[in-house]
Amino acid sequence: DLLRRSDDGIEILDFKTRPRPDENSDRLALYKQQLYLYAYALQKNTGQLPHRLFLYWTAEKNKEDALMEILYTSKQIEDVNTNLEDVVTGIRQRKFKINSLPEAEVCRACDIRHFCRREGLL
Repeated sequence: DLLRRSDDGIEILDFKTRPRPDENSDRLALYKQQLYLYAYALQKNTGQLPHRLFLYWTAEKNKEDALMEILYTSKQIEDVNTNLEDVVTGIRQRKFKINSLPEAEVCRACDIRHFCRREGLL
């Protein structure tokens, strides 16, 4: 990931090692949430929101389609903060119930997948 200063302000660029997904995919929605979290963290640490957010798809065959600008509003940044607070509260209350299983490819790439199997979580 990259923070880049442009003439207009700070930009956040998040590299993804897969092809660009469909506009309405769940995966893209998760990546947008991740960028909003980065924007929130930047605002918290510097007092300013980023000027622009980008995803860059390194496995995209058509390089003209590799760079994707993600538009956002301050409301989306506030929402991601609220969601983060809910997650922290759940962790503190030791609420670890899995509501829906991740895609198989997520588990295959996960660093702690063996823990889940050993503990019978997945």
